[in-house]
Amino acid sequence: MLNAPRVDGLTTVSGAVDTLTKWSNGSLYLFAGNQTAASTTARFSMPCVGNATVTVLDENRTIPMSGGVFTDSFANDTSYHLYRIGGGSTCGLN
Repeated sequence: MLNAPRVDGLTTVSGAVDTLTKWSNGSLYLFAGNQTAASTTARFSMPCVGNATVTVLDENRTIPMSGGVFTDSFANDTSYHLYRIGGGSTCGLN
């Protein structure tokens, strides 16, 4: 997945979080990391996805995506999450 193609322009985020979106084996992956030492909540938007389930890898939890939007929290500057987005549109990626 790390060597998978980048998908530029698909994800927008509000909050002090850096992101990288990738496409691999029929799934979208989103890497996200906090930019600041303070805790923050980020809002991620992928309008073309619609409704989907976001799996937070290696954290044993899922987040619902509604209308291409989901939110998550980051505790501090070492906080990062890796998400797999499934169950929605693949945004025309093959």
